[in-house]
Amino acid sequence: MNSSRGGSGTLNTGIPAAVHAAFDRWLAALATREGGDALDAAVAAACSDSVVVELHGFHAARGTVTATLCGGREVATWSARAPAQTRFWLDGAIAAVDAGWRARYRLEIDEFVNGGWWTLWLADDGRISRLAHAPDDLPDHLVSPPGSVVIGGDS
Repeated sequence: MNSSRGGSGTLNTGIPAAVHAAFDRWLAALATREGGDALDAAVAAACSDSVVVELHGFHAARGTVTATLCGGREVATWSARAPAQTRFWLDGAIAAVDAGWRARYRLEIDEFVNGGWWTLWLADDGRISRLAHAPDDLPDHLVSPPGSVVIGGDS
């Protein structure tokens, strides 16, 4: 499911509709698999032109920013690297945190399921200006050597 509204379709009480809309546009961008112009348009709808996405590490690098994406082009390039069958959805309530908004996400790639936390901050126009992507640790057999990730046989 690609929605910030959860399985029931209801909004989290007290969370502004603009925040739900921002999470929905982020999920839509991550679900765009056509690449090229379609992906660029989806990322532009979700993210401000000067968006910063901080990618946090797993295991020993947990809680550490391991890469920073600046601008929609870098976000689109990163998103396009995910396997075509990747699905993301929100897996819990949205909460206010550090002048931003935090929600648990889940992802599924074939039989693989994982999750993590997204924290986002909005620009004045309601698009994402900054997002922290903090995944849960991966099973040990998917991390080899340290810092690299193996999913679907790619390394």
